[in-house]
Amino acid sequence: MNKHSYFITKVSMFGLGYRLLINECERYAYIPIILGSIIGIIFIYILSKVKTNKLLMTILCIYLSISLLVLLSTFVSSFYLVNTPKYIIILSMLLIAYYLSIKDDYVINNITNILFYINIFIIVLFTILLSFYIDINNITPLFNYKLANIIKSAFMYASITSIPLVILDNKNNIIKDYLLASFINLTIMLLSILTLGPYLIKVYSFPEYAMIKQVNIFNFIENIENISAFGWYIEIFISLSILFKTIYKNINNNTLYIVLLVIILFISSLVSNNYELLLTIYNYFYITLIILVLFAIKKE
Repeated sequence: MNKHSYFITKVSMFGLGYRLLINECERYAYIPIILGSIIGIIFIYILSKVKTNKLLMTILCIYLSISLLVLLSTFVSSFYLVNTPKYIIILSMLLIAYYLSIKDDYVINNITNILFYINIFIIVLFTILLSFYIDINNITPLFNYKLANIIKSAFMYASITSIPLVILDNKNNIIKDYLLASFINLTIMLLSILTLGPYLIKVYSFPEYAMIKQVNIFNFIENIENISAFGWYIEIFISLSILFKTIYKNINNNTLYIVLLVIILFISSLVSNNYELLLTIYNYFYITLIILVLFAIKKE
């Protein structure tokens, strides 16, 4: 048993996913997650019945890897390593994920299972702490949303969280893990809206981080958002390792594998320092996923 599908689904929403839904639906951004989870299950079922092309699956993994590295470097350079070049941040994460990707499957599976429980503990801890900062008025009125935006965002959520799962070889418990990750995504979105409010939530690039910065324990324990950030590093680290492992298996060539990682490093560094390119990936992420998977499906 492994939790690969949980981590892939969970990390797909980091920064990018929440921002997309908030831009479209504002205080009602939690509704598309509920509807999108149902649509996502349908997508998973359909994709489990088709064969895919290894070359295009590799391209999908490269695209996802670049997106994660860009988001991670943007987050870290914004809140922690402000003066560190982004390519250094990207390189450090890439090397760690590379090291794990060349190990046997059981190694990454064991690490994934251990880190899964650590991740769940961190999420439960902060859900309890944030419950004291909730203002229920932040999600009212309840039925004042645009249906078209809700439907569009539901398909966004389904695409972003379910389509990447097509790369996985082991699809055992995939629906169960998908629903668990979606429930956590829903919880994070609701907490963000309820604690930050409908106006502040639109200001932050990483609302899930901004809401946690409010928390202090007994008025003397502060900066505990760093614990939550550690949970996100776990998610991205595991997801990158899974993506790199899939690339490694698909091409089955050490030299080519190293070349592709260098390309990923170069493109990620370039995009992370170019605001316009970053916005392009940001706005068309889910559409690109759909196109790549459609082309990757083998015609019988």
